[in-house]
Amino acid sequence: MEADKEIAMKEAKLKTISDQVDIEATSLENLEAALELAKQERDQALDDLKQMEANFAEMLNMYENIKSLQTRVEQNCQILQKREYILAEALERKEDRDNAACQIVADCLDVMKHDFETRVKEREAENIKLKARLRMSEMSVEKMEAKMGQLDRESEKLRGLCDELLNSQGGL
Repeated sequence: MEADKEIAMKEAKLKTISDQVDIEATSLENLEAALELAKQERDQALDDLKQMEANFAEMLNMYENIKSLQTRVEQNCQILQKREYILAEALERKEDRDNAACQIVADCLDVMKHDFETRVKEREAENIKLKARLRMSEMSVEKMEAKMGQLDRESEKLRGLCDELLNSQGGL
């Protein structure tokens, strides 16, 4: 009778440990799913960052082209100013029109330059946000990996306890 009680107690303990192993296995599956989701988010953030870098490179190329255009326009204005001394009064009116056109182009370039700088600042801000999101995702993945390691160790301990219980019941 005492042996029956002891067997019943050991079976109850074995059932409890088995339930804990099942709970831990479910928890491990949930963590693995969350880890996969975090990896997908990280991959998406990396893709977004690559796209932003490509856009930034394109904007930088546009800026260089605009800068080159501005330099050429300024050089043209200088040539026109040198010719001013040589041209007669009839050409003076033409020169006034050219200078007005140069000013309009310079104004347009200034507006475009300001717009470009604004876009660059926006892209840099977006870049910083994406890098922060990427880092947060990486930290989340690291935490989940650490938690999975802990759960693996706990699962191993529980398996060892189960094996010990099974072995001890087999010895009875």
